[in-house]
Amino acid sequence: MGIWFATAHALPCEDEAVRFVVGERSVPLHGQFHDGAFATRWWRYAAHEVCNWCALGAVPSPHGIGGTERNLPQPTASPRVFTDMLGAERQT
Repeated sequence: MGIWFATAHALPCEDEAVRFVVGERSVPLHGQFHDGAFATRWWRYAAHEVCNWCALGAVPSPHGIGGTERNLPQPTASPRVFTDMLGAERQT
């Protein structure tokens, strides 16, 4: 599941997608290393608050390797056609 690094020994590259453990917690958070801090969607953690981290580049995800948003399909400006449960198509 990837190689874990102690933050005291190494930091990720700038803008690298990572999983990281804050303090003594047992569940890793997913985020990005940016401007010297580990950031999730909702919060930023200074490097000294994070004990371990792992790069997401090799971790499988339903959205492709890494699980980052850049791997998701981009929305289009054209209307999409959906099929309802009765099989009728409608435009949105």
